[in-house]
Amino acid sequence: GSIPRFENGIVIEIKTNPLSLLALKKIILKPSIQLFDAVGNRIAYISENESIGKDIILTSDPNTGVIYFIWNARNKYSRIIGSGTYPGLVKIADNTGGRFTKKIMIGVKLPKIEQ
Repeated sequence: GSIPRFENGIVIEIKTNPLSLLALKKIILKPSIQLFDAVGNRIAYISENESIGKDIILTSDPNTGVIYFIWNARNKYSRIIGSGTYPGLVKIADNTGGRFTKKIMIGVKLPKIEQ
């Protein structure tokens, strides 16, 4: 199936075990992500209890186990971000007490807009 997208969104993929395998073991994943600007201000996030945040959509493919965070490339003030590198923090918890945390860097290059 296709994943939902914002018109000019950025897709962040996190590969896990196939969700069908996790379901057999009754493991439920609770992913979250936070994205920051260059000085450490949080500019976008989605918590483990949400599937649609203000600026990020969370979805997954149960066959492949890929978790998708789709970011609309906007900050918490709904302004489009500039080109650059944005640090992020991905956390995946599960119902058995398991936890995974990964720092990521997202490179963004936006097209020039004609005035």
